[in-house]
Amino acid sequence: MNKKILNKGHRYKPIKTERLLLIKPNLKYINEYYLMLSDKHQWEFNGSEKDKFTKAQARKSIIKKIEKWKLKKGFSFFVLYNNKLVGSIGSYDERPHFKTLEIGYFVHYNFWNKGFGTEMLTGFLNWTFTNTIINRISATVAVPHIASIKVLKKNGFKREGRLRENVIYDGKTYDDYIYSLLRKDWIKRKKKKWLDYSKIRMQIRL
Repeated sequence: MNKKILNKGHRYKPIKTERLLLIKPNLKYINEYYLMLSDKHQWEFNGSEKDKFTKAQARKSIIKKIEKWKLKKGFSFFVLYNNKLVGSIGSYDERPHFKTLEIGYFVHYNFWNKGFGTEMLTGFLNWTFTNTIINRISATVAVPHIASIKVLKKNGFKREGRLRENVIYDGKTYDDYIYSLLRKDWIKRKKKKWLDYSKIRMQIRL
């Protein structure tokens, strides 16, 4: 099972969206990365041990992301806004033999409610389905995490099921929803957006 995820001949380029820049993780941003992930506001409905996150763990996490890129078996991006690190998005639980993976993402709480989550996920999906063999992308999200659910829905993800009592945060147990997006659904959405855009341009000309 040594199959690689990236397409043959792939050449890395940063992802540019309307306001954001998605780049490969690097240790230059370790301080910002650590400060974000050691802040309790970032861990709502996450279930991770927020109080035990250290700078050494932040360094280890970034190095692991870098190594996945080198092996072409996974990919993560740091998300920049005005040259400042505001979030991260990437793959994990990659299963290249089945052309599937799960994603995780976060936006610094100072930048919530600005549409950054939706924007960076859109850019990530466009890049992934263009540059990799992946056919199915999934994500799990705590049932009360309305904001994250909206981000997935806006990008065409469909809810597949409910994982009962799947995560614990501050002693409380939550169910998770599982969402997914297939390559064929992404293609349909791209075509629909292109047709809608063409209609608008035609109406403007008339």
